Amino acid sequence: MTPPRSKDRFGCGFAALIHRPFSSHGLRWVAAAGLIASGPLPSRAAPALPAPPVFGTVRGWKTTPLQLELQSPTPRATIRFTTDGTPPSATRGQSYTRPIRIDQTTVVRAYAEVAGAPASALVTHTYLFQEDLRRQIQRPDDWPASWGSNRVDYGLDPRITERPPWREQFPAAFRALPSVALTVALPDLFDTALGIYANPRKDGRTWERPVHAEFLFPEGGHVAAPAGLRIRGGFSRDPTNPKHSFRLFFRREYGAPALQFPPGLEAFGFFGRTVPPAVREFDRLDLRTVQDGSWAFLGDPYGLWFNDSFARDTQLDMGQPGEHGRWCHLFLNGLYWGLYEWVERPDAHFAADYFGGADEDYDVLKVDPDAGYKVVPTDGDPRAWNELWRAATNGFAHATDYHRILGQRPDGSPLPDSSPLLEVTNLVDYILLTAWTGNIDGPVYGSLTNGVPNNFFAFRRRDGTAGGFRFVAHDSELTLKDLQTDRTGPSTVGSPERGDGPDQLTPHYLWTRLGENEDFRRLVSARIQKHFFDSGALTATAARARALARISELEPALVAESARWGDAHRTDTLITPDDWRQAVDGVLADFFPWRTEVVLRQLAAQGWWSGPIPTTLSLTRLTPSLDLRWFKHGAESTNHPWSLQSSRDAGRSWAGVTNRILDRYGFNLVKVRPTGESVLYRLVR
Repeated sequence: MTPPRSKDRFGCGFAALIHRPFSSHGLRWVAAAGLIASGPLPSRAAPALPAPPVFGTVRGWKTTPLQLELQSPTPRATIRFTTDGTPPSATRGQSYTRPIRIDQTTVVRAYAEVAGAPASALVTHTYLFQEDLRRQIQRPDDWPASWGSNRVDYGLDPRITERPPWREQFPAAFRALPSVALTVALPDLFDTALGIYANPRKDGRTWERPVHAEFLFPEGGHVAAPAGLRIRGGFSRDPTNPKHSFRLFFRREYGAPALQFPPGLEAFGFFGRTVPPAVREFDRLDLRTVQDGSWAFLGDPYGLWFNDSFARDTQLDMGQPGEHGRWCHLFLNGLYWGLYEWVERPDAHFAADYFGGADEDYDVLKVDPDAGYKVVPTDGDPRAWNELWRAATNGFAHATDYHRILGQRPDGSPLPDSSPLLEVTNLVDYILLTAWTGNIDGPVYGSLTNGVPNNFFAFRRRDGTAGGFRFVAHDSELTLKDLQTDRTGPSTVGSPERGDGPDQLTPHYLWTRLGENEDFRRLVSARIQKHFFDSGALTATAARARALARISELEPALVAESARWGDAHRTDTLITPDDWRQAVDGVLADFFPWRTEVVLRQLAAQGWWSGPIPTTLSLTRLTPSLDLRWFKHGAESTNHPWSLQSSRDAGRSWAGVTNRILDRYGFNLVKVRPTGESVLYRLVR
């Protein structure tokens, strides 16, 4: 993967990236965009467009009341401001004459004006006070009592915020993750006819509303910009869902053509990951929240929350392009809305950032459920995709056919007047990822023979200089479910024998057809060796470590989600982090230790792998609990009659290996001989 390209999209009207309080050295503005640095004010005539007002106190979390000072760098300018989140105007808000006392969660919006000139860009700063969250119990006076046909829920449950043990954990939840504060006109959200939240199934540019977005980092620093806001998602657009996902669009018409990476945040990265590197600016970002397994929408106490993040992280760790993401707390006009994750979207801008060129150079395709689960272009055109489908229907048994889609002769030399249609190594890694996670929702939803395309992106630079089509995992929530799920193929979704055309071509169908070719099968074997063995990304050790990283990111913050949405489907009892921890411990014990071996056996059964298969358990001794304790959910317990112990490592007990897991894993226990207080067993299939 090539390093991200560097572009300067910092435009006029972009709100302050780095803010320093007033000092004796004065202030100066950079690019008239709100970026503040120390130094004397330059002497020049007042511009036709006054500079935006300067806030004397940085936005973000506060613990004590403050006196907010506003200043205009433009001579003779006056400042108009509001403190209720609405945009100020000549008739709304007031003129700034003295410092503003801020002692509770407040959204301050201000602009500067000079007689005879247009007003400056609007500046928005959100000040958050944690104690206010404990008082977010019912609907605020100025918020609507209904959201179209949506279920309405505003409050935080005092059974979490005010009762032990959660009361003591609640403050730390907001120090664990970044926060995103969105400021938007309430009618743009909740108006019955025009509000995007009240009409969640509506989509497209006509259902985009102006918003101001502030990203507040626990490590210090912040970035903010105006943008457009839409509802995102498919299944989650159901009007009965009270917690929708969003998408942010940064456009010049709003004042910021891109959200630029804050210069002061390189130490940890905008996404909390630095390898592989993420780009430094974005023209759009998703603010996604859990839907399958959600507390707010489905009331599911067993949702893992990290499924999608884990799949995306795994694709990146396999050395492939993928969506970076970071969990955060979301606030709407100062009200806490719950846990979300900001995530890259693999569109043409994404492709150009990582592989060079301009957005217009790329073809990007995705599955559109509204179009009958067809694969449609979001950027460019489908001509190369259609050509790839035709090649797949013809087959790849002959070396010439296989190498043609790679833009090569059979000897590997470039094929004149041809460009690659497929990046085969990416395809192999993508299917191995799909198989390991047991994804039943993408790239095929449902059966591999009777299902439909779903949840993947494919992109290709049209001139072929960045290789052929690459696939990016997307919306991988229906994963890590059943230990025995088999997604290794074959698949007929996309086959003309089903009556499918190129708009139903899937990576799984390509994988199936390419299996005719020996060169491709050797590549698959090499990638299995790389990822399933030693320190590969799909070994049990690496997968567990990756999962634990996301679990540790989420765990301290989930108490806030429990307060906000844990009562959405319950009245007597709440969904709490304890419910989540039980589900997480179950998958760590029941899925992660065994999945690598299970998938290797599935690949071997399909003829993709003929090498060794490490056996997770081969010989075990079952010892009464009088001698050894059973370990479950990270704590010692003596209430289980048996503890499994590996004969190859006599000091190791196997946490969570119950008879149920042995059954699911396909083993039977056969007694070999009694040995005093213990009995020796052999595991056989």
